Amino acid sequence: MHTDATEAQRTAVGLEQRPIADAHPWLTTPVGSKALRVGLCVLATWSIAFVFNTLLTGAGQGEYFLPSMGWVISVLLVPAILCTALAAVSQRWLTRFVPFTQSLLFGLLSYLSANVIAAVLAIVDALGNPSCGSESSCTEYTANTIMFAGFVFLPLILVATVGYGLALATVTPSGRRVRAWLIGATVCSGLVLAAALTFQ
Repeated sequence: MHTDATEAQRTAVGLEQRPIADAHPWLTTPVGSKALRVGLCVLATWSIAFVFNTLLTGAGQGEYFLPSMGWVISVLLVPAILCTALAAVSQRWLTRFVPFTQSLLFGLLSYLSANVIAAVLAIVDALGNPSCGSESSCTEYTANTIMFAGFVFLPLILVATVGYGLALATVTPSGRRVRAWLIGATVCSGLVLAAALTFQ
């Protein structure tokens, strides 16, 4: 009897010492803080990717890739704002999954949401264009616009997935280090982008 009680106590202690699957700090983080972290991490990830892509493919084509500072700011902010709102409304569903799956699902969800918004805007634009009427050319143009948006938004899957994963990491014990690296990389990207706009 005494042996059974001792064994039960050891088992209880062992269970207490094991990491609990649901104990990720993200689960106890307020929704507003989660959404803000996701938005900022997506902004940082997208800024770094945007600068890298511009330097890689836009050499000598600054007027095309970087037409103005306002254009650059809007291109960087719109995906971050979308992901912030999406993170806020999807947390109850996403937190049912493990962190890695959450990140992948969020990337796909961001891509689908961006395509839905683009499709709605394209359809509204076609309906509001008096020159369209019932011409098939307008229907074809709208369909091509939607398909083109689906192609252009493909990188959003990766950006949103990585950004969400980084947001998850910011609430872990190594979060301070993650934030420091993100801030440093984003600042460096901003300086490179500012220099490219200045000397184009």
